[in-house]
Amino acid sequence: MEERFTNEQLATWRKAYGWTRQEAAARLGLSYDGYVKKEQGQRHISRQDMKLIRYVDQDEARKKAKKKATK
Repeated sequence: MEERFTNEQLATWRKAYGWTRQEAAARLGLSYDGYVKKEQGQRHISRQDMKLIRYVDQDEARKKAKKKATK
């Protein structure tokens, strides 16, 4: 079974990147209000949300690797 984030893990994920809620919502393609409700536990974090989170993680890793390679 696929593991899903809890609302606390979602907040920790966002903070690890140093993003505001607005920035995290934009990167995930969610509305600000929708993102906040997920982070506050008022809405569940869906499988689709988890796919988006993994995609954003991979994208950020690629950006970091590319930046490191150009130094």
